[in-house]
Amino acid sequence: MHQGIATGSPNGSSLEKFAEFKGYTFLPFPSDVGGRFSVLSAVGLLPIAAGGISLDDLLAGAMDTMRPVQRWEQAMKRKDGEVLHARQSTIPKTI
Repeated sequence: MHQGIATGSPNGSSLEKFAEFKGYTFLPFPSDVGGRFSVLSAVGLLPIAAGGISLDDLLAGAMDTMRPVQRWEQAMKRKDGEVLHARQSTIPKTI
């Protein structure tokens, strides 16, 4: 039994139609994920796994790279909150 998998945009393309005709699994490119980030979607992970690379290790490494960014984003949110609080406390209150 021969199986096929195709990846592409889910827009009725000729590749999508061909995959459907042949009974292949069609993995659509996520419309909300673009460029270099699509490698972490099913479209990118399939050939990586087929190449024998551990997806668990790859995704763990991706998460490791995100931790500093997440810490920075949290710090910026706290800082923005502190600035907003400081501004509000200097506004004269009128009755």
